[in-house]
Amino acid sequence: MSRQQFTLDEQQFTLDEQQLTALKDLPADDHGNETLPRPSLGHNQYQHKDHAGASPVKSHIKHTTDSENGGKLTLWRVWHRIHRVLILVCAFLYITKCIQATSETFDLLVGKTLLQPQSPPFTQPNLAKAIGTTTLRESLLVKTMLQDDTTPRNNTLFLTATGYSFTQCPALSPIIERIYNDAFMRSLYTALVSQVSYELTFLDSNEIELVLPVVDCSSPLMKLAYGTVGSFFFVVRNRDGDHVSMLSVLLSNQDYKILSQTGGGPAAVATLTFISNFRASDDVPVDHHFVISLGYPFEQFNFRAASYLSTTDDGSWQLRMIPATDRKEVYKVVETASHAGFYIKAATEQSNINSYIWGLPSNPIDAITTWRLSTKARLRNSWAWVHLLQLLLVIALLSNLFILLLISARRLAQRKLWIGDAFVTVYDTLHLRVVLTLISWYMDEFWTVHEFCLSDASTLIGLEEITIFPHVLEADLRSIYVSLCGVLGILFRERVDPVLGLVTFEFGFAYRHGILKLFPSLISKVQAHAYNQYMSGLATGNKYQQLVSPMYFWTARRLGSRSLSFVVTMLFPVFTGLLVVIAWIMARKIYRHFYPDLIHVQHSRLGTGTPSVSGNEETLLALERKLTVFELATGAELRRRFGFLSDYENCKFIKGVKHASADGIYGNGFVIANGKFLMQTEDFWAILIMKVLHVRYQNIYVYELEGTTVKQTARLVYPQTLTWTDLFSLGITRLS
Repeated sequence: MSRQQFTLDEQQFTLDEQQLTALKDLPADDHGNETLPRPSLGHNQYQHKDHAGASPVKSHIKHTTDSENGGKLTLWRVWHRIHRVLILVCAFLYITKCIQATSETFDLLVGKTLLQPQSPPFTQPNLAKAIGTTTLRESLLVKTMLQDDTTPRNNTLFLTATGYSFTQCPALSPIIERIYNDAFMRSLYTALVSQVSYELTFLDSNEIELVLPVVDCSSPLMKLAYGTVGSFFFVVRNRDGDHVSMLSVLLSNQDYKILSQTGGGPAAVATLTFISNFRASDDVPVDHHFVISLGYPFEQFNFRAASYLSTTDDGSWQLRMIPATDRKEVYKVVETASHAGFYIKAATEQSNINSYIWGLPSNPIDAITTWRLSTKARLRNSWAWVHLLQLLLVIALLSNLFILLLISARRLAQRKLWIGDAFVTVYDTLHLRVVLTLISWYMDEFWTVHEFCLSDASTLIGLEEITIFPHVLEADLRSIYVSLCGVLGILFRERVDPVLGLVTFEFGFAYRHGILKLFPSLISKVQAHAYNQYMSGLATGNKYQQLVSPMYFWTARRLGSRSLSFVVTMLFPVFTGLLVVIAWIMARKIYRHFYPDLIHVQHSRLGTGTPSVSGNEETLLALERKLTVFELATGAELRRRFGFLSDYENCKFIKGVKHASADGIYGNGFVIANGKFLMQTEDFWAILIMKVLHVRYQNIYVYELEGTTVKQTARLVYPQTLTWTDLFSLGITRLS
């Protein structure tokens, strides 16, 4: 067969006469009213070898006229624009989440303290009913239960919902029975009277004597088996008369540290109130007195009176211990609070620790019967800076959105609506995102991951809530998820829609607990691991410790071995949305098997009948697999662009000339500067800096345009190559 030959960029390409004839046979506008300038034939059609293993593309052919292409608002166009707006919205939401993660990262670096929502108060209704609202001497407790006899007794009064008795409350755990045992409560009273009466004179044993201890069996502290906290009540009377008062002791075993020293450890801290009249009065608030016994519960009671100084930002009391008058001691300032949480190496580096103290009501009845915790969570992570990776991703995405909005605004000024794919920049960093995120986790010693998983597990099985900054890991997981969507697209040679990818992630992340509950066997493993980690906060003493105190000590725990299977179990629900993505990919492939993509052929005008091109369809199918000059020059083959990006029309035949679509050009990372230069989107900022500095600090190349044809030779960019008008007059159009 004879051939007509031509040369393009020092490479030989050929078209047979049949293909040339087919192109010439396509209908043309008799008046020469071209939508786009027609480049020469030699600049468009040439032989090209497909990549190895590429499957042939099945296509149908769709014919349109200039008027149909330019003016008619079709349903497909409406959906296409709505879809691009949705992608743009997703991009801004993505940026918002990353900014939240960045803000929380800075909070972690400075060790921010968070005040927790106030928990419901622990009340003792039986005791409130017994003491009444007048004086204790006139109360139901004294008049009826003690039969108006305040003679000291050798037993304990137990208050129940149905009445009272002098026998232990029913259905108590063994440890609570030992704590609210008559002998232990009397030993506590004796220690207080003998050790702090030098400062708290109302406890002077020469002035008062114990009538009996009182226990409210409805106390939540007893029902919840709080072994570190005790609420104790003692009815006392004056030795020289019949004046009766209630001594309330709220005692907690907690951490302390001495500010002027490096010492610290466990201590029993208690607040005491001494009330005989329960009539509320704003003029005479209740006095709360502090006492502290360092070393308890591993050492015997050794109480010292203390004065309240302040409450620190992290939720601890700052107290000044008052030395006993008969001993040579110095004043000590201590910080103390109950602590629960965990850390890796040190509580000052990577830790999540809650501090608990209780309120000090001024109302006498509340001071006796109500206990309300105040909780502050202190979150520290000295390695949190590695998560500033999200800030870099935000900057990259924002720079791309700026260019996209610049193009869209210019098109809108031309009375044309065009919105490109807002996630184009994500494509080029798919693998890098995963690698950098995993590296940041490794440098962080997987602290953020384990903290997140333990928080989720505690919430899932009803343990104590663990406060975290959730957006930090959420942003990391979103980056990994988006990258995996892109990898799936590349493996299956498909374009994964960004809206689908982000919506499935948000669904999986929001409903991760519900998804995990569908697998009971996994829940049991999670429960076992989380419970073991939680109970490791219990400080175990030797067998002699129980001889000192029935109470135990709870503190922040060091994380031991970290379980990979636990982390995988907790995170897998987040990634279940990938199954939907895979199903969507398979559905697209099946659909295109039966309904191949259309080849869009545009004519200047169309007669009353369909153009006589049926004999040329095979030729068009063959030409579709040939590259445009744009693709050859830039190396960007439009129909082989797969991954995390929205679908676009690869090409369009206009008067027999194959053109790269505007969406395809932008989707492959290129824009047009003032109709003169084709440049990569990522080079915009580099060229901008080059022009500002008037220095060519790196080699940047652009392609010159002749009409809609790309010159094959790239041009090196200098500060004066593009004017400011060129640089900020960005657009996009079809190129041959």
